[in-house]
Amino acid sequence: HLRQQHVPAFVIDFENEYSDETLVGLTLKPGDDVAVNPLDLLEGSPTTVKYRVSGILKKIYKLGDQQEPLLRSAIAAAYEVAGIFEKDKLTWNSPPPAFESIRGQLEAVTRGKGERAKRAEAVLNRLEPIFELAFFGGNTQVPFEDILRKGATVFLRDLPTDDTKLAAAEFFLRWLWHRIVTMGETKNLLRLLVVLDEAHKLAYEQSPVAALLRQGRKYGVGVLLSTQQPDDFESKELAFQNTALHMCFSCNAERHARTMAREMLGGEELYQTIRKLKQFEAVSLSHREGSGPRTLTVVPHYELVVRSP
Repeated sequence: HLRQQHVPAFVIDFENEYSDETLVGLTLKPGDDVAVNPLDLLEGSPTTVKYRVSGILKKIYKLGDQQEPLLRSAIAAAYEVAGIFEKDKLTWNSPPPAFESIRGQLEAVTRGKGERAKRAEAVLNRLEPIFELAFFGGNTQVPFEDILRKGATVFLRDLPTDDTKLAAAEFFLRWLWHRIVTMGETKNLLRLLVVLDEAHKLAYEQSPVAALLRQGRKYGVGVLLSTQQPDDFESKELAFQNTALHMCFSCNAERHARTMAREMLGGEELYQTIRKLKQFEAVSLSHREGSGPRTLTVVPHYELVVRSP
């Protein structure tokens, strides 16, 4: 339906499921079709970027409170080696260091002695898989204009670990959000719908998704969060209070069904309705309409394709 209205969708796809050309125009494989350098100065100063990058990596790789500052120091050193300095804005236009250079800075610390060297080795062991990714192995290359024109899905299934999949998704969304902001604000125009499968892994405070949810509308961006585990959102307030439409299919797990009934402003009756939903049935609530939850039947995608002219 979005494509019929000339609205492209951008999908973060952990299982390589969104390949149908009737849904998206491009399928992008990390490292082959697209690359992102997390050390691009998207937020401006090197200091801001080092906190943003280290914060994302701390979240994904569960770095300790003493390990993250060590990572930040390595990022800062990488910028200085590349000739980029916090107090000299003229240097901010220089090419950013390669992401791989962080590993070199951490390795230098491991050659020392004491607890700091041990912590650096532990950080290296945690982050080793991400340094091996071709997706982060060079300069940023993203076909942004094609994404806006055709829609796209990023295939993440073949990346080596769940953590590297999350890292690729996070840093791609960070870059995408920055690029959208540079286009400026717009009114009454939907430029792009960002579709996040397994969204409970991505929607948390300080994530790129948080910025998309809170500010996306004024830049013409919609966000669709899809998850089988709504109770696993780290911040339910972020996920539910910043979305206008909630749709719930059958929930086999009691806790997830109760979460959805509560977030859709219902009680025991709505909970029982959710537990009894059949295939292709759903309960929908539009907070803008203010009419309360309603049960509906969804036409499956394969039937929509057959019906299309």
